[in-house]
Amino acid sequence: GNVLPHPTGIKPKAPPTCPPCPPNPPSPDPKARRCSLPCGFTVEAAAPTDQAVDTEVTMTKENAVKHEYKNETWEATSIQVHVSPLPLALGSKRIVYDMMDFSAPKSKQHKVAKAAKQATREETFNEVIMQKKCQRLAKKFNEYDVPRKIAYNDLCVIELVDRPVDASGEHPVMIMEPKLKGDCKRYTDGLGCTVDEDRDIPEAFSHFSYEFTKGKVVVVNIQGAEDTYTDPQVHSNAPETCPPAWGQGDMGEAGIAKFFEHHRCNAVCRHMNLHRPPPACASPSPADTS
Repeated sequence: GNVLPHPTGIKPKAPPTCPPCPPNPPSPDPKARRCSLPCGFTVEAAAPTDQAVDTEVTMTKENAVKHEYKNETWEATSIQVHVSPLPLALGSKRIVYDMMDFSAPKSKQHKVAKAAKQATREETFNEVIMQKKCQRLAKKFNEYDVPRKIAYNDLCVIELVDRPVDASGEHPVMIMEPKLKGDCKRYTDGLGCTVDEDRDIPEAFSHFSYEFTKGKVVVVNIQGAEDTYTDPQVHSNAPETCPPAWGQGDMGEAGIAKFFEHHRCNAVCRHMNLHRPPPACASPSPADTS
């Protein structure tokens, strides 16, 4: 594909007023279900299940551009996708859809797409970069003698070029990733506090992220299926006077301090010989985590 300049170099624009909707919604029908999005398009079927996603009825294709972050730059490829007209799940910040990626091998075409409710285009691209950095940290974590290896799901940005431009003057964008296998759980919250008491690895990974980056970041909001994670939040050591480096959830130095306020080192932390920062330790100057 063509190599594009870093999208985050573009001046942020106003967020779309409505998440992406089907390009050619069917005509109203008394028996039809209404779309849950603000535009209220009428759709005839619920989001496809794993069994139904291969049926011809649900295979309306649309053109898209896949933006992948590789080697510190963005690459764009034209592909075709199918996005289910009804959501698979509704979260506080995102709407999740079933998606088919016809550029992938047939056994790997079933994916999910996530449309942000309020994030700008720049923030959507930054979310992919943030998860890529967490992937690298996970690989470094696995180099230690840890009881379980972890990984972060692969993300990319999908630009739906057949759909009208939104309030920002751009085509709608969504985040696409492979559908996780198994039950998804949240292990820690946005401050790194444990939600699932049965696992030591998630909090140990958060602690490791701080020590490995020499205090530049701490990765929290650990969630996923088994040991494959997605949708992290990063707190950076950016001063309060600076804009958040990693989205609206980046609480900066305060977020890092809050993590260690609640964190109690577990068996994995001790096994890895991780150290806690002094209570009033000043954070180092901001820098990249590469």
